[in-house]
Amino acid sequence: IVRVLHRQWPPVRCLAAQGLFPKTIDAILDATDNEATPTYQTDDGREVPRVRREKRPDVRANRHAKKVEVTVWGWKVWVVWEPQMRIPLAIAIDGINEPENLHALTVLKQAKENVAGYATIRSAALDRGFLDGKLLSAVEKDISKIYIPAKSNMNITADAREIARRAEMEAAAGRTLPGAVVRSRVEKVTHGAGKNATTEERTTTVVGISDLPCDWWSPEGSTSKANAKSFVPKLLRATVVLRWDGAPADAEKEVVILTTDPDADPFVAFDAYDDRSRIENSCNREAKEHWFLENHPKRSEAGVRVQAYFVFMCMALVAGFRAEQAKTDEAERRGQDTGMTRYRRQLE
Repeated sequence: IVRVLHRQWPPVRCLAAQGLFPKTIDAILDATDNEATPTYQTDDGREVPRVRREKRPDVRANRHAKKVEVTVWGWKVWVVWEPQMRIPLAIAIDGINEPENLHALTVLKQAKENVAGYATIRSAALDRGFLDGKLLSAVEKDISKIYIPAKSNMNITADAREIARRAEMEAAAGRTLPGAVVRSRVEKVTHGAGKNATTEERTTTVVGISDLPCDWWSPEGSTSKANAKSFVPKLLRATVVLRWDGAPADAEKEVVILTTDPDADPFVAFDAYDDRSRIENSCNREAKEHWFLENHPKRSEAGVRVQAYFVFMCMALVAGFRAEQAKTDEAERRGQDTGMTRYRRQLE
């Protein structure tokens, strides 16, 4: 049973009407578990959704404990998140055993409707769980720029890594490889403070590859049509991360980011995907640890749904309040009338 909450979510509509969002939104889509127990009561009397997963034991003294296979009960929440304001734009809820790409298109369209007339969603950064050609082709009709990492066992990943290594060798010899761009960026990181402060330089090296053929990114998905002579594969750009923040090169493990963004600078796709990691800490973990997402008011599916709705609604409203408060404080520093003073002056 799909539980998509409010096609037009009133809190987000109100925040959008106040002009809190940028005119063009670079959204992030993710799905997070909302765990429960097998004793929860479901809406139709069926058993609580469950899935087998590999998880680390809850041993605080050993964060690197070996993962073990366990059964996890509960539901899953799909979240479209705006990273600048840290506001969830739309959510959907379904069983924890459902694949991540099941409601991705629905919740993205919901987010688009929630800000319609005030902002537009320009791009979407997704994780590997949403790597489905049929889904991505459908998303591309509404959102032109997509950033998503490829899986290691894909042919397109092997091709991109091989081209990236050749491009790096050509760049070291002072030459360029057609269709590939090698870029490096150095960032300085300070450790410690005062007299004991040290500065470390971390280098990130990426390779941008243009016109990389992809035979599964299509409205039909991966089909036998790709074997036909008349088949024309979709051409994508890829950004291969050879070194990330100074980490040593690790062959066959380089991250390959696929994108429909026509920008030739590979760091555009890299930064867009790097921002995707913010949803893990600033949204998902924040909702569970500080907003008690998994502390349901009732041991039932309805309790899970109500808690998820109010947690993400309150996160959106608090983020909006803080943004408005920051603007008000800045106006006060400039000597402008704000708050009750402005209201009384307008009333007079």
